[in-house]
Amino acid sequence: MNKKFNFDQSTIRILYYRNKEYIIPSAIILICLILFIKFIIPQGQELFLIKEKEKETQARVENLKKNLNFLSSVDSSDLDSKLEIASNALPPKKDFAGIINAISDGAINSGVALDDFGFTVGELSTKSAKLNTQPSIQINLSVKSDKDRVRLFLKKLAKAFPLSEVTSVQMNNNLTTMVTVFYYKPFPPIEIDDYALPGNLSAKETKLINEMSSWE
Repeated sequence: MNKKFNFDQSTIRILYYRNKEYIIPSAIILICLILFIKFIIPQGQELFLIKEKEKETQARVENLKKNLNFLSSVDSSDLDSKLEIASNALPPKKDFAGIINAISDGAINSGVALDDFGFTVGELSTKSAKLNTQPSIQINLSVKSDKDRVRLFLKKLAKAFPLSEVTSVQMNNNLTTMVTVFYYKPFPPIEIDDYALPGNLSAKETKLINEMSSWE
């Protein structure tokens, strides 16, 4: 059997007065809860984001300070000297004058006579060059001298700039023909990041630069 409840104004008034002490606090709590959800929580989230951004900014400032300290401690003349050595050893472009000087100086210092030489510019011409993905210039050389002087010429050429690699040697009496590959490497694109820490040369790189400086 279903019971029907009819609420008239008097009934509602009676219920209100009986539960008045509970209704008002409940309404206040409900309003506070709505305000908390609508305003306080978003502000808390915004405050959290501000704190995170503040941490990121502090980290960037610390990196900038470290970069400044590092740059202040760098010996610019030493850095320029090392860059010059590296650029002479591995030029950023085809250095024909440097190649001719290396061949001529090697011939003079070893006592061999240059019979003929020619340039082959373009595609990489040796397996090792291809493996190194290094652009190169191929030189076909013919020199006249005995084996000892030719060997000395090869040693001189190995320690001359630009860096080179002898890939083929053929001797016929006092005439030696050889294929030499001179390497070069364009500078990579410069990407500046104010917040990245610059790095020093590794011990291996520093040792190599110092060794090559003695070749000049």
